[in-house]
Amino acid sequence: DYEMEIGCFCSGAGTPNPNDYVCLTHNNLQIDNAFFWRDNTNELEVGMLDWGALCCGPLVCAIQGGCISGSQVEVYIEHRDAFIRAAVDSYEANGGPKLDVDRMRIMCNLQVALWACGDIRNVTSVLKDTKAAEWATITDWMDERLMKRFYVRAHCTQFKHSLQLWQKLDIYGEFKKWLAGLGLPETKG
Repeated sequence: DYEMEIGCFCSGAGTPNPNDYVCLTHNNLQIDNAFFWRDNTNELEVGMLDWGALCCGPLVCAIQGGCISGSQVEVYIEHRDAFIRAAVDSYEANGGPKLDVDRMRIMCNLQVALWACGDIRNVTSVLKDTKAAEWATITDWMDERLMKRFYVRAHCTQFKHSLQLWQKLDIYGEFKKWLAGLGLPETKG
């Protein structure tokens, strides 16, 4: 269990200015929590919903968990570095400090690790709507019994995406590199 160490790293521990990596974040700013309109001069405006995830914490949580984790796996893999670069550049352009993009990539990997390992907590919620016996007859991801049950669909999407990213990005291998780079043991005794 390295959740505390990951949290410290993502909060800038070990950098000259750790507070640079911490800010006011909206950690669920997926597209369904944003709304857009045009003002009287036809300028595009944007607003945000779902303020329950607002907190002071690592910026990477808003980038990884709040924005890019909602993309399809193929899109995520192809564009992740560009998404991170855009977030870091935008942060600086709007008054934030210049952040280390390579460190942010490592932080994103660590957040994917936490996401994939933490998804187990949602299994009970899925089983409330789709009983264990029913799973024996579900053979396809697009089965209407999954698609028509909002929380089942939402949580199963999270299971699917986090575990595919875990595999395709070799998140465990990246985690072990991070541990070695910090001189941390692979297991706690």
